[in-house]
Amino acid sequence: MAFRGLQAESATQAKVHENVANELNTLVISPFSEWAQGYKDRIKHTKSTVLDSWLRNYEQAQADAQKLKQQYLAKTRRADDAEDE
Repeated sequence: MAFRGLQAESATQAKVHENVANELNTLVISPFSEWAQGYKDRIKHTKSTVLDSWLRNYEQAQADAQKLKQQYLAKTRRADDAEDE
């Protein structure tokens, strides 16, 4: 008799645990998984946009530095030529 009572109580508790697990899955895990995937997609897009922007800025700064270097060399040549005359 006691065994049948424990067995019935265990079956009831199993149903309760199953219901809680289903509610957690429905109310927490599924929405969080959707949010996490959306966040991953947003970060991926943002990261590539930011990196592209940084790369363009770097390349522009590199071109500006090269232009300034050429101007500097031209001016020093002119200064040397003027000094020689």
